Amino acid sequence: MAETSASTSDTYTITSFSQFLQALADGRTHHELTKAIPDIIAELNNARAEGVAKPGASITLTIKLTLDGEMVDVVPNVKIVTPTLAQPRSSFWTTPKNQLTRANPKQQDLPLRDVNTGRSEVKTV
Repeated sequence: MAETSASTSDTYTITSFSQFLQALADGRTHHELTKAIPDIIAELNNARAEGVAKPGASITLTIKLTLDGEMVDVVPNVKIVTPTLAQPRSSFWTTPKNQLTRANPKQQDLPLRDVNTGRSEVKTV
């Protein structure tokens, strides 16, 4: 019976980092990283299209291991950083009540009126 126990144990023994990664969080960490690659490449291509000369990204995998008796608790954390694209600038005026406005509060409004009379007249010269 000891042989069966040993062979079953060998089936579950993790012998490589890739096996370890696939086993983390019931496979969710491996899946998240696998899914992230094409998303990151798309972000890099978008940044390049926006004029970033050499866009870059990074994936950081932190694995926390804690020995609890004879068990090892493992908690993975994935952090993905993609290029930040420049955002368009918006400018507003400030009001005396500390609010924002698109119109200069120190400039007078012109008294504009609608000159359309409703009739369309075409003159030939």
